[in-house]
Amino acid sequence: MRTFYILPSLAAGALMGCMLVFPREAAGAALAALTVFARSVLPALLPFSVCAQLLTAGHSISADLLCLLALPGGSPTGARLFAQAPLSPAEARRCAVLTGTLSPMFFLSTLSGWLDDPRKGAGLLAVHLLSALLCGLFFRQKPQGRIALSPVTIPQALAQSAQAMLTVAGAIVLGAVAARMLRCALPLPPGMAAVIHAFLEVTGGCHALITLALPLPLLAALLSFGGLSLLLQNAAYWQQKGLGAASLAALALPRAAIAFLLCAVLVQTGIL
Repeated sequence: MRTFYILPSLAAGALMGCMLVFPREAAGAALAALTVFARSVLPALLPFSVCAQLLTAGHSISADLLCLLALPGGSPTGARLFAQAPLSPAEARRCAVLTGTLSPMFFLSTLSGWLDDPRKGAGLLAVHLLSALLCGLFFRQKPQGRIALSPVTIPQALAQSAQAMLTVAGAIVLGAVAARMLRCALPLPPGMAAVIHAFLEVTGGCHALITLALPLPLLAALLSFGGLSLLLQNAAYWQQKGLGAASLAALALPRAAIAFLLCAVLVQTGIL
């Protein structure tokens, strides 16, 4: 059990050491990550997060409907909506698989602008959502009955959503700085560096993947995995249900594999 505490401590110590050796690069990576967050992530997440909370607050809703309502907001909206639900570990795993997705607005606005053909953004979104739904079929134990959500006022929804955005921003900056420090410390080929970046922080990493024109199925898989920063965002809410970042990563791997296969088929057939 102590390994779960020792490994993060060792990683944090190594990262701090690299930041002291490469302070300018670390600051630049943090600034770039915050810029992407302000331009692409915050506009997509914050309004949906507030609206989703106001729409569901004070109501009794089925788990499936709650999952559907979480999809437009992307992570960690779903985790926040289920945070107060009385779920068993098995029920929590199913809900986490279904809602651990990225915002559709990210695919249709930001990602589409990065791709050579904007229509590919919509195709990757379809793959992303379908992979989550198919992965959810392996987790049959869904919550029974309806989930009663506590009422909130508009100021409370704004305050709670703003707090969630701080968690998102912190996770994105941490992942981006870690990716940059790794590139500073090791002579990684550009393709491998981009993949590692996406594994740690999906937004900036996927931009690097697209810049290098790496295969779309690889991009689809990394988007569906979500990256460490996305897993940490969700773990902030799911950990009270017994699902930490490691558990969420294990759940995200099958989703990523399904997305890779679906995208490969679409690319092979010329649809994507």
